[in-house]
Amino acid sequence: MPQPATDQLDGTGDADAEAPPAGDNGAAARRSPTNSTLAVAARSLEAADAVALDPPYLFGRRLPDTSRGERARRAATMTRVVARHFGPTLATGALNRRLTTDDWVPALRRTFEELGTTFLKFGQLVGSAPGVFGEEVAGEFRSCLDTGPAVAPDEVRRLIEDELGRSLDDAFASFDPEPIGRASIAVVHRATTHEGDEVAVKVLRPDVDRQVAVDLDLLQPLLAKVVEATGEQAAVSMLQQFDGFRLQLGEELDLRNEARAMVHFDELLGVV
Repeated sequence: MPQPATDQLDGTGDADAEAPPAGDNGAAARRSPTNSTLAVAARSLEAADAVALDPPYLFGRRLPDTSRGERARRAATMTRVVARHFGPTLATGALNRRLTTDDWVPALRRTFEELGTTFLKFGQLVGSAPGVFGEEVAGEFRSCLDTGPAVAPDEVRRLIEDELGRSLDDAFASFDPEPIGRASIAVVHRATTHEGDEVAVKVLRPDVDRQVAVDLDLLQPLLAKVVEATGEQAAVSMLQQFDGFRLQLGEELDLRNEARAMVHFDELLGVV
């Protein structure tokens, strides 16, 4: 690392400065932590260089084209769910009064939870970002961070075997059919390789890419309607976050991105 930076951190301007006399315990004690700080700073700068020079490149997965029938069926489902959860709220709005946070936020959260997949994923974004949406709104959506629905074990087996091109028994010495994690777009299972390594196997939900593609076409107009009905900043922030959310989902649907990031940070921690 550049020597000048090290010298400046030492505070002496001279890396070879004479050590304090042995009897000066106070000076020696003060100097020792400085040397430790130098070493940590040097390693941190090396790690920063590693991040800057060789970051994992994220590939956004191209979502499939969806049919008019798929979009119509999902739109019909969304209309029913929105009507069920927003019925009383919309009646309030019909009285020519702007919807308040207490009116629309719980209704939208229930709508997202019932529609699942992409909507639930967006609810998780809201629940984890109080700095963007406000503590009251984020707190309401925090329940979206709970576990998602299960995927049948036979379906998980089929998905893995189709992806790997071989049987589950050939791929793993053991595979736990009970998931250790259930998220909005994937489930995670514990397994052991034939070499004896314990691993976590992440499996995308069936046809999740098609579901996401349809949902994204419907989510943005829904958010725009919420902005129109409420005029609240939290609703505006949701709509503003949509484009970034679309990009994020494309990256998350390619599980190789997560693998690249894990390898990269494992190497990075080795530097530090």
